[in-house]
Amino acid sequence: MITPVTPIPQKKVPKPAPWKFWVMGGITVLFAIVFWWTLDMALQRKLTSLPSWEQAMQFLISLTFFCITLSLFGVLAMAAKRQRWWITALTAALAALALLPFFPWRLATLGAVGITLAGFWLWSWNIAGDVAGRKKFQPHYTIHAGFGTGLVLLLVGVSMCYYTSLGDSRKTAEEVRTGMIGAARNGIDFYLPKQIPGYTGSMTLDQFLSLVATDKFGEFIVPQITQTLDSDTKKEEAYKQITDQLSKVNPVFSTPQVSSELQKQLNSQLDAQRAVLQEEALKQLSAAQRQLLEEARREFLASFKIEATGSESMDTIIERILTRNVTRYVDPYERLIPPILALSFFFIIELISVVYRYVIFALAPLVAWVYRKFGLLRLETQVQTVQELEV
Repeated sequence: MITPVTPIPQKKVPKPAPWKFWVMGGITVLFAIVFWWTLDMALQRKLTSLPSWEQAMQFLISLTFFCITLSLFGVLAMAAKRQRWWITALTAALAALALLPFFPWRLATLGAVGITLAGFWLWSWNIAGDVAGRKKFQPHYTIHAGFGTGLVLLLVGVSMCYYTSLGDSRKTAEEVRTGMIGAARNGIDFYLPKQIPGYTGSMTLDQFLSLVATDKFGEFIVPQITQTLDSDTKKEEAYKQITDQLSKVNPVFSTPQVSSELQKQLNSQLDAQRAVLQEEALKQLSAAQRQLLEEARREFLASFKIEATGSESMDTIIERILTRNVTRYVDPYERLIPPILALSFFFIIELISVVYRYVIFALAPLVAWVYRKFGLLRLETQVQTVQELEV
């Protein structure tokens, strides 16, 4: 037989005040506006290479508001449930539309609004379903419901905003080209002086070739300069021995400041002497050496497919080499660069989401606690009447 359980008298639960939902929704939209504003500030200078320190900090600020916005929205979806899901849906629409004033009006911008809205709606609907299925309020668990798919859609929307900020494909390609050349220049400027003693970016192409060019027998074309460099090496070794002796006599010479200053003075003197000796050596070349140097120059220019007279500085020569090679690979794909950058941006922010998603998960219970403290939320314990089947 079925024995009904005697219902336990319950106190009447007051209906939720509508204004509380509007307050929570308004706070969520406000933080969403701040997020889109900070993201626009971070993207005002096109992100076509590694960001500067200031721009990285701006992205960190924007990411912080992104996490706060999602935690606020998640708690609102928990409070509204499916009975008042339309309030959550309206809040999501306002939060998505808030990006329009900050980014150029393009088809991709409207796409960003739509995808962002879909992410908010999908996530909030799953949250509301999770709340209905739980007997206890557990925001630290409920916030996970549908979060993965919703976050991916939201990040796609953010990436499309980045795509709209890139603007003209030709200007973007030029910035990418400049960034690639600059990165390559930094590596070359660091590497060459360590591998080629006596190398400086201000030396001419002929001076550079006099350092490294050899004849068919493997002998240096201008051995006088090589001898000069060997002499410089001996001077540096002698300097180290002298500083070691001085540091033993007086500890002040062993301090990094004094040692660094002495090293700078020595390097300055050696560079000045080296430049004079190189110029004199090039002026006193024999006819055979000049011919070999011209052949080395022709081979060098032919291998990199650039034009030069030999009097240009190595900084200029390297700039021409890099510009030619980078242009060859960038220009044919000029129109594809903005989509590729946007796709790369999406993968980066998706990759680092393994970190900030836990910030969102941690903020949601904190937001719920703050709302409860201010009287916007409350917990009501209800006892339900159930039937048990007995034999």
